[in-house]
Amino acid sequence: GSLAPGRQIVATFSSSDVVAEVFVEEGQSVKAGDPLAVLGTRGLELDLASARAELASAEGALAGAQADLQALEAGPTANEVEHLRLSVESAKNSLWGTQASRDGICGRVERGMGQQYECDSAESSVNRGEASVRQAELELEALMAGATEQELASARTKVAQAQASLVS
Repeated sequence: GSLAPGRQIVATFSSSDVVAEVFVEEGQSVKAGDPLAVLGTRGLELDLASARAELASAEGALAGAQADLQALEAGPTANEVEHLRLSVESAKNSLWGTQASRDGICGRVERGMGQQYECDSAESSVNRGEASVRQAELELEALMAGATEQELASARTKVAQAQASLVS
C-alpha cells in the first residue's frame, strides 16, 4: 500500500516578507507549536524606520507650534523693540534729509534756477519718506500691542493639531 499524511495544511503568513529560514522538510511530521519557518524582518524594519521618521516629524511640528505660542504669549523681546525703534529713527532721519533736499531744490525753482518738475519730484520723495516713517511707527505700535486674541487662538489650534497628530 501507500502512505498518505493524516492531515496536510498550507502555511500562510500575515506579512509579505521573504522566508529567512525553514525548519522542516516537506512531508515531515510536526506537532502543534513546532516552529516551521522564520520570516525576514526587512519589511518590518522599514516600517519601523518610517514610523520613527513620522514620529520625529510630528514631534518637531509640536515643538515648533509650542515655541510659536510661547513667543506670542511672552510678547516682544527687548531686541525686537529696539530694532523697530531704530527703524523709526532711521526713517525719520532719512525723511529730514529728504525734506532739506526738497527745500533747497524748491528754493532754487522759486528763484528761477530750476524746473518745477524738480520740485515736484523732491516733494514726492518727501511724501514717500513720510509714509516710511508712518509704516515704521505702525510696526512698532503693533509689536508693542502684543499678539491679538485671534493670533493666540490660531497658535493654540496649531498646538492642539500637532498634539493630535502625535496621538494618531
